[in-house]
Amino acid sequence: MALRKPKTRHLVIGLTAGGALLVGTPLVASAVSAPDAPPPVAAKGAKMLDVNSGESLYDKAGDTARPLASTTKIMVASVVLDDKTDLDTKVEVKQQYRDYVTEHHASTADLQTGDKVTVRQLLYAALLPSGADAAYALAEVVGEGVGG
Repeated sequence: MALRKPKTRHLVIGLTAGGALLVGTPLVASAVSAPDAPPPVAAKGAKMLDVNSGESLYDKAGDTARPLASTTKIMVASVVLDDKTDLDTKVEVKQQYRDYVTEHHASTADLQTGDKVTVRQLLYAALLPSGADAAYALAEVVGEGVGG
């Protein structure tokens, strides 16, 4: 049985009705009614810059210093992956990684001193349980580390 093409009239009616429904939604309606208004930001602070000019496009307490939290761990993982470090390289867990976590009340992957783990396992430990101890170990793999 051959499929028949929809009639042009039915297609136009369907597209018009769908478009009318879409424009009537609150998200589109508010974007259409106030295109110059910045979106509401619930965060304590935010800053948006034009990459080319450096001009500030939006600022809500953007110059207030804030903790970097897990952003540092993501950056360490990115550097390790960009460095093309062999993910099967074994790394011995040092006591200083555990001491760092304790001293700074940081999140931990609970690495055990003396264990030998792969870079792949350290990436997992740094990103999933957000282990600062694992991120510290990775930083030493690709750099000089703290006190290096």
